[in-house]
Amino acid sequence: GVLLFMYALLRETLNKYWNFKYNKIISIMACREFFQENNEEKLIMSDKFIHRGLFGKMNV
Repeated sequence: GVLLFMYALLRETLNKYWNFKYNKIISIMACREFFQENNEEKLIMSDKFIHRGLFGKMNV
């Protein structure tokens, strides 16, 4: 929603001033906002999805 859009704008700004690590943190926050939809189960699944994306296939 609105927060996801704001995170996207934030990430564009941070791209210019901060290193990749901080951008990845913002991306994770945006992903969590996108998946949550007031649904804890979806949020947990999104965390697993994000962790697989960041660290490869792991048992989470």
